[in-house]
Amino acid sequence: MTTLGTMKDRIASDLERALEDTTWSTRSWGDEIASAIQDAIKINGSKPFWFLQEPTAADLTSTTTAGNSYVAEYAGLLRLDSLRITIAGDKQQLYQISQEEMSIRHDGSTSTGEPFEYARWAGRVRLYPTPGSAYTLTWSGIFADTTLSLDADSNGWTTHGELLIRSTAKLFLLRDYIKSYDDVPAAMAAMADAEKALYREHVQRMSKTRMAKRV
Repeated sequence: MTTLGTMKDRIASDLERALEDTTWSTRSWGDEIASAIQDAIKINGSKPFWFLQEPTAADLTSTTTAGNSYVAEYAGLLRLDSLRITIAGDKQQLYQISQEEMSIRHDGSTSTGEPFEYARWAGRVRLYPTPGSAYTLTWSGIFADTTLSLDADSNGWTTHGELLIRSTAKLFLLRDYIKSYDDVPAAMAAMADAEKALYREHVQRMSKTRMAKRV
């Protein structure tokens, strides 16, 4: 399993060989490399790769408050695919409407009960009708991976997306820090190749193989 520290060392080694510049070897670039890695994760973070799709089931739920139509979006949510509410033990799909429609629903209304609609706005969802009691919400979608802070840290990006993150980080370093613009086109091509490879793996992991029907 690749860690943040391993990725930093690999990037430094890659660039040292590519640039053949003694000033690269004599300067400590640890902070710049770490920043480039974080930027690379941020720019790729909302892409729907399999390792970002839903944390464990225990981490997918939050609870409404009786009399409050607003609920904070689940921490780390990047893309919401579905939102379900548990009523009498059954998970029921909530239907998304626009914020404008939701405002009209609540305009002058004090209705409470079992919500069946939601709208997203400013990091929150609003439910209609307003929950009459506490209900469990189940969130499904794309979630930000664990933050990398220490050199020993690892997450899905260092394990599965290492090549894409490393290639993207090297592009940022060459373009924004080192200003080695002649090397930027090759770095962009390497990043594109890494992204294509990760998408191919994603498709293979997500596709369903069907057995041919016997006649």
